[in-house]
Amino acid sequence: MPGYSMKSMNHHSKRYVALKSEIFKALEKTRLLVGDKKELQYSRCGRTDKGVSSVGQVIALFLRSNLKEAGAKDENSLDIVPEDKYGGEIDYVKVLNRVLPNDIRVLGWCPAPIGFNARFVFSKFPFTFLWGNQLWAMKIKGSAFLWHQVRCMVAVLFMIGQGLESPDVIDALLDTDRTPRKPQYIMAPEIPLVLQACEFEGLKFTYAGQALHAHLENECRNYQLQAAIFHEALLSCSSSANGAESNIPCSLYV
Repeated sequence: MPGYSMKSMNHHSKRYVALKSEIFKALEKTRLLVGDKKELQYSRCGRTDKGVSSVGQVIALFLRSNLKEAGAKDENSLDIVPEDKYGGEIDYVKVLNRVLPNDIRVLGWCPAPIGFNARFVFSKFPFTFLWGNQLWAMKIKGSAFLWHQVRCMVAVLFMIGQGLESPDVIDALLDTDRTPRKPQYIMAPEIPLVLQACEFEGLKFTYAGQALHAHLENECRNYQLQAAIFHEALLSCSSSANGAESNIPCSLYV
């Protein structure tokens, strides 16, 4: 199931524990789980860097189904169930999104091969890095990334753009003879880095419809409203700071 959340699937973070907990609470509440957790063959594909956002993480596990068994029964098989075999299946997206918190949503689902492991069979990771008041976006896609790699790449590009480094620094960094170890510099921040999706060859997801789109639009408006409120507070703070000091007693301004 691909899904979005402001929380990352960083296995070592508290946010990962919270996200996984919410997902399993929803699965238990909707009675979609079959057997105990050891039998679920749970796997996930998401971000590993702490603090990175994501709108396209994927988990895989066995769930209750309306359909009779179809496709290969060999646990090592990677045969994919044909699309015409899962019509009339449970609407997992609708069922789960009814009980999940507002900032966690399932975007779609698809049947997976018996031996499927979301962590090891992904094809590509597309990332977006956002910055600036007008929200410029830098898009990066690859089949695998080292720890902090994207944030380091963005930091170097920013230094070049600011005139602090020459474009030739990229060749120097990639030359292990000239640069045998990572130089000291500040990485780009983690929050603007967003995992857009985890792509898998051969899997065709059934995505949610208008209800999810309306929910995301509403969430977007809520966050825009919160940003506007903080902006008003900033303007108020600026105008107060520019005013003359006064020793006249007054009430607290909060």
